[in-house]
Amino acid sequence: MNLRFFIATFPLLIGLTLASCGDEGQTPPPAVVSETWISQPFIKANIDSVAFWPERKWILTTAKSTHEILVLDAQTGSPIMRFGEQGSNPGQFQRPNGIAVIDDYMFVVERDNHRVQALSLPDFKLICIFGENILKRPYGITLFQKKKKDSYKIYVTDNHMPNNPTESVLKERVKMFRVHFSGTKERCEYIKSFGSTEKKGALNKVESLCVDKKYNRLLIADERELLIKVYELDGNFTGQILDRNVFRFEPEGIDLYVHGDKGIWVIVDQKEEKSIFHLFNRVGLSHINSFKGKKVANTDGIVITPLGFPGFPEGGLFAVDDDTRVGSFSWKDIILSVLSGDGPGQL
Repeated sequence: MNLRFFIATFPLLIGLTLASCGDEGQTPPPAVVSETWISQPFIKANIDSVAFWPERKWILTTAKSTHEILVLDAQTGSPIMRFGEQGSNPGQFQRPNGIAVIDDYMFVVERDNHRVQALSLPDFKLICIFGENILKRPYGITLFQKKKKDSYKIYVTDNHMPNNPTESVLKERVKMFRVHFSGTKERCEYIKSFGSTEKKGALNKVESLCVDKKYNRLLIADERELLIKVYELDGNFTGQILDRNVFRFEPEGIDLYVHGDKGIWVIVDQKEEKSIFHLFNRVGLSHINSFKGKKVANTDGIVITPLGFPGFPEGGLFAVDDDTRVGSFSWKDIILSVLSGDGPGQL
């Protein structure tokens, strides 16, 4: 089959073949996909989350223990620069965790400063700080652009009291913010908190989440129950939970490969030996298949880009490797190995 034709049509093929993929719970063993590159180790950094900036093809990752942002070349994995230092002043960080990039803006969640910093790229100029009086133990972040240019809605998980959360804590597991940047004026506003108190929808231990504006969905990982729970963008639990039989370890990084109205969700099963990357259909949320790398393990954050560039002709997936490195996978290799028949569980 012509590769480009396959790539262009694979979401449709997936949708048509889901019914023949077997019963729920009968998950085939993961295919093996070779990493395109693995970065040098940053031994003391304690890397957690990753983001991608298309303009310069940068990978930006949070380093919790060294309280900074590491910048890598997405094509090669080579280090470009470091930004930040420990502290509570603007431009300083205290255990940065979640990170997100949209347009030319970078948003960094700081667990121990209880806040989010918004900075411009590539100059890392501070735009605004928000959440200081709202967030208690923040971790993950996801966002989408609203209708107005430079206007975004942001969701941040708050993992306060992860062991025995009270009902009042469960009601505030996710904080919603609105930011708007316009010339010299910035507006960063808290909207509300949400979270179900019913057992099925309760978010007991939270970190990773990801938004799909097209389908009015927030996928949120509950690391205690090893489940992915689906919320609406306004904060209501939909009642839907992704296949309960898939995850064996903590579900961590979540991201979406977008292809028009269709696409593929990728969610990490954080196995210390080798991380397993589970693929779900964007529309129906059915489990499709899974893969693992030859080396990448104990993954926290991931980021996906559909942008093609040298080494990644159809885009790529970038994943934290055992808290010290970043590993990469070409989306073309994922398609060929996981979806088109060069591995277990082929379609």
